[in-house]
Formats: sequence, C-alpha cells, structure tokens
Amino acid sequence: MLSLSLSSCYKQQEDATIQDYDITLTYYDIDFDFKPYKTFILRDSVILISDYLTQKEKKDFYTNGTSDKIRAKISSEFTALGYTQVEEDADPDFLVNPTVTLMEQTGYYYSPGWWWGYGGYWGWYWKGTDYYYYPYYPYYGTSYSYTYQSGSLIIEMFNGDSYMAYIDWLEENGPDADPSGAPKVELNWTAHISGVAGTSGDYNKSRTENGIEEAFNQSPYLKK
Repeated sequence: MLSLSLSSCYKQQEDATIQDYDITLTYYDIDFDFKPYKTFILRDSVILISDYLTQKEKKDFYTNGTSDKIRAKISSEFTALGYTQVEEDADPDFLVNPTVTLMEQTGYYYSPGWWWGYGGYWGWYWKGTDYYYYPYYPYYGTSYSYTYQSGSLIIEMFNGDSYMAYIDWLEENGPDADPSGAPKVELNWTAHISGVAGTSGDYNKSRTENGIEEAFNQSPYLKK
C-alpha cells in the first residue's frame, strides 16, 4: 500500500511549549478521486499498541471512554465534510481505522568531557623538590542513557470495496491462510499525529483533538 504515489502535508508549530512540538502528517493517493465517496464505517474501537502500559491501563483505555472519544472526534470531522456514517452491511464507500501507539523510547547522550577538541598539555611536565608531574591527559567523556514515552494516533482510510473483498476472503479461507493470496486492501488516505502521550489525561485529550483537527485542515481534497 505504501507503494502508492503519495503526497504529504506537514505542519510543526513554532511556540516553544511541549504541546507545540506535536506534529501532524497526512498522506494521500494523488491519483485517487475522493468525490464519489459518500459513506463510511468506523472501527468499533481504537486499536491500542503499547510496550509499557499495564494490563489495567490498557483496559482503562477502553472503559474510561478514551477510545470512544477518539472515535467520536474522527466521526464528527468526516461528517462535517459531508460524509455519512453507516453500518458495515450498508456497503460503505470507505473504512476508517484508528490506531494509538504508546511506546517507551531509550536514547543515549555522550558527553566528551573537558578539553574536548584540544590536545591537552601533552609533553609538559614539572619537576618539584620531590615530585614529577608527567604529561597531562584530558578527562575522557561519559555516556548517559535516558528514556521517554511517545504516543501517536494513526488514522487510515481504506477503500470499502477492497476492504469487504478482504473480509470475504478471510471468512472463506480462515485466519491461518497464506496472506500472499489475500486481495489487496487499498489505502487512500492516512494521518499520523504525534503527541498523544503525557502525564495528564485532559492534556492528552486536547492534544489529540488538536491533531485530528489539523489532519483534516491539511486535507481539503476530502471535502464533499
């Protein structure tokens, strides 16, 4: 699907606050005509992928309304553009698939130490009454490690006919079938929104909603 001819939009805000370092990227097939699209279905829950949340925290993501709020915001943005949300059996024009990834990252920093870039006092010594001071060696640097948590929301827009063809193939062949024989699911638009991780749930909600709005603002070609 990534072999499609894609165009991207990018915006990074300028103010030096943590929220304004959030980034929203959108990609779409520049040869695809979105005008015939009228109806859509939205996945019944947001896919959650994380390598540091506990099982309880993962469960809370669905039971405390976070998943539903993300779905509601995405749905409202599509309906505001003139699309109608329908049920799966209504033969929708496209499928919307939201995924949240919350990952813990590890980084490394090397401090080169004193006199970095200088040769030191090589070849110099001083003779006192009882002591000799041999050549001075610079202080060598130290490596530091640090961890931080990052979060992203990915919104994918799949062609409805290709998606239903894949579902039919899956029902006929089963989940253990050779995936190389599966029909291709056509991806027409995707948004990647960074900045949904943090310590405050309300703050995360605001950042996520802002990112979703920015993704649709970047995509005027979706408007009916």
